[in-house]
Amino acid sequence: MTTQEYYCHRCGYVGEEKHRCPRCKAPMFEVPPLSPPVLTPEVLEAMNTEASTPEVVSLEETELLIPPEEDIHEPPTPPPTEAFLELILADGSQHRFPIGEEVVIGRFSAETGPVDVDLGRFEGGRYVSRRHCRIYRSGKRYMVEDLQSTNGTIYNGKPILTPTPLQDGDRLTLGRITLIFRWKPT
Repeated sequence: MTTQEYYCHRCGYVGEEKHRCPRCKAPMFEVPPLSPPVLTPEVLEAMNTEASTPEVVSLEETELLIPPEEDIHEPPTPPPTEAFLELILADGSQHRFPIGEEVVIGRFSAETGPVDVDLGRFEGGRYVSRRHCRIYRSGKRYMVEDLQSTNGTIYNGKPILTPTPLQDGDRLTLGRITLIFRWKPT
């Protein structure tokens, strides 16, 4: 029996830890299991043939396993059915943050440690509390909850006081940063 492996989108760690990365505390995501090879009669016959010659395949016909150099340090783009937060900066650059089962949004501090979505590096990040809010899965929907932040969590222009359900396109304002919740439930 093989064990399920999980990966961290932030630091690249792979292991059996299901919920949080032991290195950076980011959410872990499932690594899909490899399917076993199909041993058809033709494959078995080819394996038993001593004089079989390996087939030469050109590099253009194969799928490269190593991503292009410019993509190595970028976090993976979540599939369309997976929830994520989208941040669009004034310069037009976009950033995506996968959600998984739960994320804490805020900014890093030596006293409180890392958060899953660290907004401190972005313009306006200093107005985000260290542990500002969390988004978590509850049944078949996602909820947002303010974590007693200094400036509150604004949901579509209104402050939230209790856990609030999220829908695709909802806007969350934390200090001076606005995030867009994206999710297409299946």
